[in-house]
Amino acid sequence: MSVDQKRALISQPSKLSIKCRCALLELHRSMHYYSPQEPKDNETDVMNLIADIYAQRPQYGYRKVTVVLKGKGERVQDKFQEGEEANEADGATLPSPQTTHVDPKQTKNLPFILIC
Repeated sequence: MSVDQKRALISQPSKLSIKCRCALLELHRSMHYYSPQEPKDNETDVMNLIADIYAQRPQYGYRKVTVVLKGKGERVQDKFQEGEEANEADGATLPSPQTTHVDPKQTKNLPFILIC
């Protein structure tokens, strides 16, 4: 049974919850709610260019393919640049100061209280 057929069965009104229906049909709930998006025109063009480059030079990796695409005037980003931008967005480029360390000479050793 295809995913679309399972989605159609789950969409029909029933006393069973969607979670239960998905479990019975062995379909993840995320697949029930998923709606595929059409790729944008420029993405399709770039994917076709990548396929052409790969057909001509299958030994090229992503770095060489990126260089060839940039040479053809396409605006693409390197994986490294994308990773840097993601880190900058998170604010995780540099380690934060270690503010949780306490001088052991300034702390008191308190006895444990056990309540049974």
